[in-house]
Amino acid sequence: MRLLEACELYLATSGTFHTDQSRHGMRRIARQLVDYCGDRPLHTYTTDDLTAFCLGHGGRGTAPATVNTRKGLIGPFFKWATYHRHCPKDPAYPLSITVKVRGGGVREHTWLTKDDVARYVGGVNLEDPCQHRDLVVFSTTVMLGMRRTEVASLRWPAFRHDLTEVSFVGKGNKLATLPLPVTLSHRLDRWRASQPDGAVPFPSFCRLWNADGVGELVPQWGRPLTGHGIYGIIRKIGGVLGTESLAPHDLRRTLAGILEDQGRSLPEIQEMLRHSQLATTDRYMKRSPGRLRAVVEGVQW
Repeated sequence: MRLLEACELYLATSGTFHTDQSRHGMRRIARQLVDYCGDRPLHTYTTDDLTAFCLGHGGRGTAPATVNTRKGLIGPFFKWATYHRHCPKDPAYPLSITVKVRGGGVREHTWLTKDDVARYVGGVNLEDPCQHRDLVVFSTTVMLGMRRTEVASLRWPAFRHDLTEVSFVGKGNKLATLPLPVTLSHRLDRWRASQPDGAVPFPSFCRLWNADGVGELVPQWGRPLTGHGIYGIIRKIGGVLGTESLAPHDLRRTLAGILEDQGRSLPEIQEMLRHSQLATTDRYMKRSPGRLRAVVEGVQW
């Protein structure tokens, strides 16, 4: 039995989940675990797999609440699976020891400037399919302010045929439709023209090795990137720019900062980022380097 199948059986028989919200939360964690570890039989998951999933990417930048939520949901799930003999032993049992929410420095948010974005775009080799894919992933994320799970969910039918807008299900299962900037439309159009029929917008790549031990990245046109794959791409781009801590959500802040530098109002930025509360957008902007520069430039007595 595979994990998502077991999850549905767990929700139906455990008697633990009484609301749609709680069931949605469990399904979300199960999908994240599959994205992280792969779609595997339930009995193949190990304590190391679950520990790494709970802590995220080595625990760097993973919010304590996220760690505790993952640990609190997958622990009872695997205990149930072991009791019903879907697993030979409970791989989540040691999580109380292996998963600790540690203190330490608070992760600083990263803000790219418009010049940083242009510097990355200018260095991309469009003849390299992997670099070309990374460019359209980056451009879609930063120009539309999309979350990584939203980008990972996109398929070509979500885009209007002339690539002038895109529709998708966003946070909170809310349907969103965004117009595409002309530059993004052109990049997507060029990328789509280079793909074979039946390809997904943002495919995965795998490395194939020849007899001489030389590896080559080959596109898997029908296999879409996961949210974790997009995380890895944005981290890689951050390394190119000298900003190793860059994460996908930082690109939403980057968009907000660039829009503010262009004179856009806070409600306009809120609408672009699809925040339900203006206060959320304001929190994004309070640490914006653009705001700080404006304050400093005013101190000219």
